[in-house]
Amino acid sequence: MSKIVIGNWKMNGLKSSVATFRKIVRGYSPERAAKARLALCPPATLLAEFAMLAAEKRCEKNLAKNPENNPENNPSVLLGGQSCHFEPAGSFTGSVSAAMLHDAGASLTLVGHAERRAQGEDDEQINAQLLQALEANLTPVLCVGERQAERAQRQEHLERQLTRALASLPPSLARVSHLIVAYEPVWAIGSGTMPSTAEIEAVCRKIAEQTRSLVPSTTRLEVLYGGSVTPANAAEIVAATDGVLVGSASLEAENLLAIVDAA
Repeated sequence: MSKIVIGNWKMNGLKSSVATFRKIVRGYSPERAAKARLALCPPATLLAEFAMLAAEKRCEKNLAKNPENNPENNPSVLLGGQSCHFEPAGSFTGSVSAAMLHDAGASLTLVGHAERRAQGEDDEQINAQLLQALEANLTPVLCVGERQAERAQRQEHLERQLTRALASLPPSLARVSHLIVAYEPVWAIGSGTMPSTAEIEAVCRKIAEQTRSLVPSTTRLEVLYGGSVTPANAAEIVAATDGVLVGSASLEAENLLAIVDAA
């Protein structure tokens, strides 16, 4: 299985950002796709337009490297949401449902990002969001991580987050086919500091073990690392994990593609 690189633009991106996404799409060549799958989580306002651009790349004709016009030779950038509401629809002004994300062109969504937890999302809501993502045929990217004060009890903290997020999967969703867990130590996000590669590898391995005990045995599970990922440190991290969740470094096409190159 190839590695995966997911870029999270957070609350960044205007219509002018289409130019950046075009660079990403055009730069994501078959050679790069062979190294890693690439996904981008833009703000919801850009999701539908980015989905159309990604589809155009996939179906593009008259490419010099694709004389047979085979869409498989034009790998497309996957798209995702940054969060989804814990209800499928209703009177929730300003919110976006999982079904809306899927309808706009997303194939995955972040769930439980530390910055969303800091805004008040609790474990019960995160569990409900994950279930909504599955109902909408989105791959959940479940984010877990500890604050600086919680590092001494990190494993217990992570196990608690995983157990609560994956609790009470109904029989209709026991078919969970693909789950991504992103380990983002809260103290490392945007700080420029991070755990050692050996520490990242050990934590992600433990997360995989714990998650395996909570989901069906047939589930395709990937465990990523996120937190101050850059082109300079990506190769080491990707070698120790299933991929990376990238924040600010994903805002520039050159940096994001360089991280794919490092996979």
